[in-house]
Amino acid sequence: MEGIVWQNLPEDLIEKVLATLPVSTLPKMRAVCKAWSSLILSQPFIELCARTCGRQDHLLCFTTVGTKCTLAAFNLASNNWQSSSLNFRGSKRPVFFVAAGAGLILLNDRCVDVSTYCLYNPFTRVWTELPPIPQAKGHSGPPLVAGIFERRDTKSYSLVVTGSNGYCRKSTYVFHSLTRTWQVSGSLPQIRGDLTDGIVSGSYLHALASLTKELLSFDIKQGIWIKRRISFPPHASYPFDCGE
Repeated sequence: MEGIVWQNLPEDLIEKVLATLPVSTLPKMRAVCKAWSSLILSQPFIELCARTCGRQDHLLCFTTVGTKCTLAAFNLASNNWQSSSLNFRGSKRPVFFVAAGAGLILLNDRCVDVSTYCLYNPFTRVWTELPPIPQAKGHSGPPLVAGIFERRDTKSYSLVVTGSNGYCRKSTYVFHSLTRTWQVSGSLPQIRGDLTDGIVSGSYLHALASLTKELLSFDIKQGIWIKRRISFPPHASYPFDCGE
């Protein structure tokens, strides 16, 4: 009887009911039938969930032990952890965390090529392999700075990765999701010492060069880097981190 009732419900009503469920239960709901799976992965449903559930802050913890990669998310509202194994297309090679933003996680397979990147959506559990960066073919090592920009006006995103410890030039590469292409942008200014992890704020990607006390900011609109010398707070110690 219950199956007949659900089968005869209008799709917009089913959509509203599913949107009220906890996000952690949606992967299970996808297994009910193909129609529900397509509905849950659709952009209108994702937007409805955002309006219905509001903002749900999570603390992400990414770990790699041998070839096993695990993503754990701590839900600040429900006060519990949810974890899942990350296995890109059945590969036994580990993937490494690069950056997170706009509800996406950027990962890199360093064992093959630094230019091999993939995106993981923890909400839909969908992997997206990005096209390789032609100019960066053959270089090894993680990017020095990386960030994900959300483009709400076009419902798209842009990725920025800059150089690596193995690059002769600190080139900056920008990936646009609408065109699915990489674009070479401004080179990272000359620096000494290490950089902090990149932090995206508005249309800028920021990182601190702790040794020289400089703030490096990449303008995604202009495609250029800006370097400023700043004064750190008294008694600040290494390493430095920056946040919005």
